[in-house]
Amino acid sequence: MWGSWESEASSGGNSSDYGSSTSSSSESDDMNEEDTSEEESSEEETSKKGSESEESQSSSEESSSADEAPAKQNQSLNSTNNTTTESVANSKKSNLDLLLDLDDIDNPAPVMTPSLGGFFSPSTPLDVNTSIQIVQPVFLSTKPVELLNRINGKGLSATFRFTRTPHLYSPSMTNINLLFSNTTGEDVDDIRIGKKNLAFGMNLHDFACISKLPPNCALPATLGIDFNDTTQPANFEIVSSLGKFNVSLKPNIGELLRPATMSTALFLQNQTKLRGMTEHSKAVPNCVPDIEEKIKECTNLGPCDRSDPKYFRFGGQTMTSSSLVLVCIECSEESTNLIVNCENIVFGSVMLNELITILSL
Repeated sequence: MWGSWESEASSGGNSSDYGSSTSSSSESDDMNEEDTSEEESSEEETSKKGSESEESQSSSEESSSADEAPAKQNQSLNSTNNTTTESVANSKKSNLDLLLDLDDIDNPAPVMTPSLGGFFSPSTPLDVNTSIQIVQPVFLSTKPVELLNRINGKGLSATFRFTRTPHLYSPSMTNINLLFSNTTGEDVDDIRIGKKNLAFGMNLHDFACISKLPPNCALPATLGIDFNDTTQPANFEIVSSLGKFNVSLKPNIGELLRPATMSTALFLQNQTKLRGMTEHSKAVPNCVPDIEEKIKECTNLGPCDRSDPKYFRFGGQTMTSSSLVLVCIECSEESTNLIVNCENIVFGSVMLNELITILSL
């Protein structure tokens, strides 16, 4: 009994030991599991923290990179602005240097300022004693000269008159007034200039076409002719509904001038320059008493200063070449001398002969 009890007790002790060992082992297993779970949880937490740290690092890197980009842009803009500022400063400096260089010039150019003084203020008058002045004609002829008679024109006639003014088309052209008259009982249509037969150097500007000229009526027209400082006639056709008619217009030498005036001192000075072949003189037999009036009627010359009653002085210029023409008439009890000075030798010679004819009784 006693031995069985010991065995049971030992077995019970063993069982208790086994149970305790088992329980201890189970507890240790539980502890191990808990430790493992704790380790796993710690590892998970560590991994989470690592991932979070990595994410934070990446986000910080991104933010740093994002911050660095505008910083770089700002740096580039700052550098550009600095460059622009430096270039502007350099340009300003260069402009300043240029201004300083201009200040070093000894004789700077004068500054021209606009002014309306030429329009609203009188110009400085020329000294009449040292200048030749072109003046208006002192005489205008109202007597017409026949150009086309009504017989040759089949009832259409034409006359002309020198106005002693330049034509609007050209200052070298003499302005001539024409007057066409219709003596027929029908309308004359389309009156105009036809073919022209002009000498070398001459020019003719046509008058405006007359579309209709009623019966017993007259219409004016304006013709411009550059005679080239010669008395050669201008030959041309007058065309109308009645036919073609050839006409010839020959000027007097005195009509190819524009009048000019000057002082006696300037007249004598220019006369001295035009000696030799440019001077033509001749005595006038039986000179007319009204010398000045005759000269004004026959020539388009301007009277000059007549402080000395013994001398008649006239001045002018030719229409084409603007050659100076001086006419001096010296009167005395014994004779009258005529002197013509002209840069154009031929013109002066013809002028002398025509004046001799005019002044002789």
